[in-house]
Amino acid sequence: MNKTGVLLINLGTPDAPTPEAVGRYLREFLMDGFVIDLPAPLRWFLVNVMIVPRRKYQSAAAYQKVQMTGGSPLLVHTRALAESVALELADSHTVEYAMRYGNPSIASALTKLCLEKVERIIVLPLYPQYAESSFETAVVETKRRAAELGGADLLKFLPPFYDQPEFIKAWAGRIHAEVDAEKIDHLLFSFHSVPVRHLTKFHRDSSKPSARCCTEISSANENCYRAQCFETARSIAAQLELHADDYTVSFQSRLGRANIGPLREQRILGALLRYRRGHVGQHLPQQRPVRPGSHHAVLSPPQLGGRDHLHGLGDLLRILDGPDAPPYVDQARHVRLAPRRSGP
Repeated sequence: MNKTGVLLINLGTPDAPTPEAVGRYLREFLMDGFVIDLPAPLRWFLVNVMIVPRRKYQSAAAYQKVQMTGGSPLLVHTRALAESVALELADSHTVEYAMRYGNPSIASALTKLCLEKVERIIVLPLYPQYAESSFETAVVETKRRAAELGGADLLKFLPPFYDQPEFIKAWAGRIHAEVDAEKIDHLLFSFHSVPVRHLTKFHRDSSKPSARCCTEISSANENCYRAQCFETARSIAAQLELHADDYTVSFQSRLGRANIGPLREQRILGALLRYRRGHVGQHLPQQRPVRPGSHHAVLSPPQLGGRDHLHGLGDLLRILDGPDAPPYVDQARHVRLAPRRSGP
């Protein structure tokens, strides 16, 4: 029986929580031109002279605090997700996982799938929203590595799933089970921020994106990361039957100065000043508390994980791979296989 390969791609993690391993990981990550979109010589100087020599020690200490028996949390949970998805899809699919940066690499995962002689490979970057620094770089690297293996024709990329009902229901179900309405006043959605300039090429009209550019998807900005984040939050809130003033959208983890907002810290302060205890309790399911004494729940929708998300991902793969699925269209200038950019 011919099998279908499935490749799940996550961001990446160091091989060990040591300064040396973290330094290697940070160099690979930050030297990606999709992450720091500066000329290669300037990027090399910034990463290898200004950032990594200092940051590798700070980040290694942080990794050591969360390290699990099987590795970093991202590695452990991505591995478990891939194993569970393989069981969900049964014998007709061969499932592998890879990291865009670090190990297991995309090249190693594609090699395994090609050795299995799969008839095609469904590629799903585990990012609900589209951004060049996450989704697109995974697509470009996968194409490059598949071409080196002679398997480029096997690839089928699934599109971002920020508004797919299965994804939304999975997240709403998780919140429903975790949030105690008696202890939570307000829900704060927190998404990873990106530089404003990363959005510029995805605005087709004359308007220039700003830190607070888009909250709605339109034909002029359908690939705007910020607008997609707001759509995800709205869809989850609608599934939970929340009022518009029961939740807030924010962004964290800035890189540089001009990043999309509003910043999470500003939203937390605003919520503390504006909302009274019990306001959201009228609309949230009364289940287990997030943490004792908490009045505000901060929700950072990650990639996918947990039992509800597992079934959501299994459904997503079936639907997005079906005949009526929306195609993934290569974005803007990245239709071509971009050359590797690793130094000046």
